Amino acid sequence: MASSSSSSSYLIRFHRGGVFVRDPFSYDYEMLSEIPNVDMGAMNFVGFVKLLVSECSSDIKQIFYHVAGLSLELGLRTLKNDEDLAKCVELGAQNDNVLDIYVSHSVFDFFDATSSSKQQVGNAEHNDDSDSDLDDVYVYDTESEESETATVDHLSDGEEEDYDARTRKPDTAPKKMFDANFLSRIYNGLPRDEYAEKDVSAEKDVSAEKDVSDEDNLGDQWPIHDPTIKWKLMRPVLGEKYESPEQLKRALVFYALANGYKLYYEVNNPRRLLAKCCRDDKDNKCPFRLWASWMQNEKTFQIKKLNDEHSCSRTFEYGTLITSNWIARNYAKKIMMNPCIKVKEIIESILKKYKCKVKISQARRGKMKALQQYETCLEDHYGMLWSYASEILNSNPGSTCKMSVDSMPDGKNYFSRFYVCFKGLREGWLQGCRRVIGLDGCFLKTICKGELLSAVGRDGNNQIYPIAWAVVSVENKDNWSWFMELLINDLGLVSGEGLTIISDQHKGIIEAAKQVMPLAEHRQCARHIYANFRKKYTRVQYKNLFWKAAKATYPTRFNKVMKEIQSINKEAYKHLMDRQPESWSRAYFSTDKACDAVENGISECFNAMIVDARRKPIINMLEDIMVLCMERLHKMMKKHAKWTDVSARGGKVTVRGGIVMASGGNVSARGGKVTASGGKVTTRGGKVFARGGKYLQGVGK
Repeated sequence: MASSSSSSSYLIRFHRGGVFVRDPFSYDYEMLSEIPNVDMGAMNFVGFVKLLVSECSSDIKQIFYHVAGLSLELGLRTLKNDEDLAKCVELGAQNDNVLDIYVSHSVFDFFDATSSSKQQVGNAEHNDDSDSDLDDVYVYDTESEESETATVDHLSDGEEEDYDARTRKPDTAPKKMFDANFLSRIYNGLPRDEYAEKDVSAEKDVSAEKDVSDEDNLGDQWPIHDPTIKWKLMRPVLGEKYESPEQLKRALVFYALANGYKLYYEVNNPRRLLAKCCRDDKDNKCPFRLWASWMQNEKTFQIKKLNDEHSCSRTFEYGTLITSNWIARNYAKKIMMNPCIKVKEIIESILKKYKCKVKISQARRGKMKALQQYETCLEDHYGMLWSYASEILNSNPGSTCKMSVDSMPDGKNYFSRFYVCFKGLREGWLQGCRRVIGLDGCFLKTICKGELLSAVGRDGNNQIYPIAWAVVSVENKDNWSWFMELLINDLGLVSGEGLTIISDQHKGIIEAAKQVMPLAEHRQCARHIYANFRKKYTRVQYKNLFWKAAKATYPTRFNKVMKEIQSINKEAYKHLMDRQPESWSRAYFSTDKACDAVENGISECFNAMIVDARRKPIINMLEDIMVLCMERLHKMMKKHAKWTDVSARGGKVTVRGGIVMASGGNVSARGGKVTASGGKVTTRGGKVFARGGKYLQGVGK
């Protein structure tokens, strides 16, 4: 049991997710989380490990604590039993009850990393560690029935021990990760020098095998494994070097899948690997045998002995060779792109590609692990949003990028909303677009749910023009008010004067628009009005009459259609009149915006354009949207560069929003005058006059 100090409540600063690197010694790519108010007075080592695992989604291989006041290289100590935990707590009491805990997710040779400073550590004030403190610490996966191998703890010299190891039956009893005896056995294993000696002498020569002697391990004469080659071409080669046992095992799995071999690991630990074939086939003893071990001097894992002959037939079931971890690793991208993928689809995909049968439980656990890794990836993205916003402002001066967080009572900050409006898009809308904006929100398709709010304008050709967008936790009045306030500030609009907005019937947009943009004309999407109308009135006659009313060009025409609806069904008439016809019928729209749209199709179009981006982590999604807008602007500029004149057919010329539009006949501008086949066309005070022709429309600027 850990000894308690005057106060048993401790703050644990948990350093995880990183890797230890040398020259200089440091812990890179870490994620730091704090665990407050931990009662260390009643905590033993097994409970402490459980606490760390609950805070970390990745497997923990080694645990260290850091002595305050020393550098990381000199102050790092291994934590492997109750005695070490007591020392850690005692030192933490001298540091205001703060414990710095570091974990490694892969086996790290701490002995070699600190060899240069071992003498300094011996002379340090806190030199309370023995040589055994430098032993490796391993915490295995909790899912023991799916562990990649059955582990043989040690092999002694001689053929008898070798034979026993080969013929030993696998232990079918599941191993509990937090069993105290198991942890004690792991953490108090063989000393390093004895362990290395047994590694060299554990295997005897077999006449049918090729052998790499220690004298041959010189220079670069042996090949180095290339993990980028196609999986079907992977096969073990005598003397081939790997960066770790895990890399070799991944290659062996692909080798087995490509050829249908049922391999298994008779010896499997961080320093040695013995792979054989067909353990369950008593009638056919396949001669395949691979022995690999760790090379301390070169820091590589090398195949020392290999008999690559097989006498077995193809199999479609691979036992413990294919695990949920393998499924999660190889199907992570597919699962991330489609988190709702069915387990059955994963099983069918594995069978089709790898000719391998997996259980439903394996595929289900593999999917869950991939999603957990994806969640960790998403957390990293949200943590980098401040830096991303800073980069936007540095690379696009004049742009607007706002982020807000929610502070919780526990002292942690949680993402709330993020707004982006690029200067180039803002200036383009102010100089060449109609004063019409579509507002809409769409759901994000990631595990971290949320919504993307967007403001989309119409360019001079009445086509889509994105202006600004924001990511929020939920679509409500508060978030819409925040978004609209930032939007009108960027566009220089006071209370929405001179602006027309189009949206669906979401109450948050309606109420926020009344508060933030009281002077703006607010149109409601007629398609959404009809979608609710048809739930009660489904006849085709109602549909035709509704769209006649929505597209009526003057009030008299609208009233005539509505009276016809009233004569058929008074309730249908009342339903439509209660929906504020001035917001969805063209008859009541203002005529100075050059836009007679009755639906918000531009926003729906924008949502469809970014549907793939909405499946990605937040920073990737924001980058995809930015690239999409850049590519669209570039494409439209290339089209504009090819324009040489304006043509019209039939002599009809109209002006909308200050832009001359012609259909029929030739229109040309010479000396600042616009002429047409029907006579000269001029604009005066925003109106269009035709000399020798008919006045058409006076809505120009």
